[in-house]
Amino acid sequence: MARSVARFGITAFALVALAGCSHNQPPPPVVAPPAPPPAAEAPPPAPPAPVSADQQFLDQAASGGMAEVEMGRMAEQQTKNRAVRAFAARMVRDHSAANNKLMALAKRENMTPGPGTPPDTSSLSGQSGPDFDKAYISGQVQAHQDTIAAFEAEANNGQDAGLKRFARSSLPMLRSHLHQAEALAKRLGS
Repeated sequence: MARSVARFGITAFALVALAGCSHNQPPPPVVAPPAPPPAAEAPPPAPPAPVSADQQFLDQAASGGMAEVEMGRMAEQQTKNRAVRAFAARMVRDHSAANNKLMALAKRENMTPGPGTPPDTSSLSGQSGPDFDKAYISGQVQAHQDTIAAFEAEANNGQDAGLKRFARSSLPMLRSHLHQAEALAKRLGS
C-alpha cells in the first residue's frame, strides 16, 4: 500500500505540475477559417472559328466588287479621257450587276459577306489628268489580275456549288476587263 500511495502522490504531483504550466503559456493562436475559393474567372473568349475558303471568297468578291464600283465612279468624275471614262462606266455597270448577283446568291445560301474595306485611293489622291488616268488604269490591271486568280481558285476548288458557279460565270467578264485595262495601259504609256 505504501507503494500505491507513493505512485498516487507522484501522479498527483505530475498532474498539478502540468496544470500549473498550462496557465503560464499563451493561449493557442486563433486560426482564421480558410479563405473561400476565388470566384471563378470568366474563361477567356474562344478563338474565332476558322473562316472557310468559300466565306473568304465571298468576303473578297463582295469587297472587291464594291471597290470597283467606287473607283469607277471616282474615275468617271475625274478623268477627261473618253476611253478611260468609258472603261470606268463599264466597271460601275458590270461590277454593280455582279455585286447584285453575289448578294442574292449569298442570301439564298444563308451567307453574309464580311464588312468590306474601303478602296485604297491613296495612289490616286492628288493625281489629275494623264497622271490620274495612268494610276487608275495601272491599278485596274493589277486588281483584275488578283481578282481573276481568286475567282479561278473558287471555280476550281470551292466547296459551295453556288459560289463556284458564280465564280466560273464571272471569269469571262473579268478577263474582258483585264484585256481592256491592259490595252488602255499601253495607249496611256503606263
